[in-house]
Amino acid sequence: MTKKILFFGIVIFMLFLFNYFMENRMNKIHADRLNDFNRSDLNGIILDFSTNRRDTEIKLDNDTVNFFPVTSSLNNNNIFGFTAKKGDSIIKKAFNDTLILKKSNGEIFKYTFLKSSDL
Repeated sequence: MTKKILFFGIVIFMLFLFNYFMENRMNKIHADRLNDFNRSDLNGIILDFSTNRRDTEIKLDNDTVNFFPVTSSLNNNNIFGFTAKKGDSIIKKAFNDTLILKKSNGEIFKYTFLKSSDL
């Protein structure tokens, strides 16, 4: 009986340890992507984009970037993933804290985004 309890205790400990290291690894990957995004000077048309569990990936004609858009009063509380469409354009200067989404119909939405220090 005690061997089974010890075995299950070790298994549970290993699962927690694995989860801890994987979470740290994912945070490092996201931080690196956000730092790359922050340094990026973007001005182009969205060819494709996808929203993941934590971030949004945008494919432009010469670049692919990942970021965490913030929904706020700045963009009339419009969620980026539902507002952006293929063919819309984005503008963001390097190290600027705001991304501008210009819809094909002329509407403009401004999005701030999380920085790697926010993770």
